[in-house]
Amino acid sequence: MSESKTNFTTSEGSEYTISFSQFNSDVHDLDIEIYDLVLKQKKNCGDHNYEALMYLSKLVLEFLSNNECIVYFYSDNAPIKKSKRNMHLSNQEFRSKMFSALFEKLKFKSRLKEKPFNYIIRTTEIKDSEVGNHYISLLSNTEQGEELEELTASILSMNDK
Repeated sequence: MSESKTNFTTSEGSEYTISFSQFNSDVHDLDIEIYDLVLKQKKNCGDHNYEALMYLSKLVLEFLSNNECIVYFYSDNAPIKKSKRNMHLSNQEFRSKMFSALFEKLKFKSRLKEKPFNYIIRTTEIKDSEVGNHYISLLSNTEQGEELEELTASILSMNDK
């Protein structure tokens, strides 16, 4: 599979497209497929993005349960509503933290139900003093944990360049 798209409409009418497309890069030398995850808002009908992000999180876990791969998610810097306590975070860092928190919430719910949570998420920060830091999340099944850690290390090595 090279690409998968899903359309989603929130209860308030905001419309999103979520896509997974095969990611090819010379940054890594891994024998595993890597998919780029894109969440694109097509219509904005409110400030409540939580419903879309929760849907996205569940869709990612479903995708990972059906594919032996790593999912790559790059948070963008578009405007987003933030609480006063998060105003010091860049929009990209805030999205990254929110995305990671959703997976932690799903992990916690899974433990409460005494079900295994067979997924790993790693968020990396690439320091860029010129345009601002970049935040990348990598997700995989626990079986692909070694490859995920190798890819994380490859991405983090960009901080040294």
